[in-house]
Amino acid sequence: MTVKERLDDYGGFVDVGIFHHGFAPHMRDYDVVFEAMWGRKKWGDAKGTYRLRLSHCPEVTTTTRVADANWKESWSDVFVDRPRWLEAGKPRGFLWAACWSTSYPGLSYVDDSPRARQWSDRLGKPMHEVCIETEAFLIRVVFHDFTVTKLNDQVEVIDKVLFPLKSDDDSAAS
Repeated sequence: MTVKERLDDYGGFVDVGIFHHGFAPHMRDYDVVFEAMWGRKKWGDAKGTYRLRLSHCPEVTTTTRVADANWKESWSDVFVDRPRWLEAGKPRGFLWAACWSTSYPGLSYVDDSPRARQWSDRLGKPMHEVCIETEAFLIRVVFHDFTVTKLNDQVEVIDKVLFPLKSDDDSAAS
C-alpha cells in the first residue's frame, strides 16, 4: 500500500480531538496526540488516545484558523486559564484554555505536492505532504512515513463533547 492509501484507511482523522502536536523529543519526527471515539478500518472499534507519528519531517508549518476578530477578543491571558475565564464571567472570544481542538475537516493528503517533490529531490527519499485542519489551526507536514500507536483507552474529553452525557436534570426526567 502507498502512504496515501494507508492514511486513507484511517478515515482522515475526522472528528478526533487533538490534544498535542509538535516535534518528538528527538526533533526528527512530528507527533499528533489525539482521542478517537470510534475506530476506523485499521483501528476496529478501539476508541482511545493515539499518537500519529509522521517520520523524517524536514518542513512543518502551522497557521492559525482563528479569525482575526476572535484573536482580538481573546488576546487577554484570561482566555488561556479556564478558572480565570469563568471568574471573568465567560467573556466572548476564543477559549484557548480548552486545551484541545476538533480535527475537522481533518487530515488530507496533498497530491502532487511541490513541497514534497522538492524535499524528495533534496533527500533522495520519497516524501509526502499532509494538511491537518481544525477549528483553531492548519498544519502542513512534509514527511517520509507514519505510524499510529494506541497510547491508552481514554476518551475523557471527546466522549463528553461529541456524545454528551445526560445531565442530572435529564436523568431525573427519564
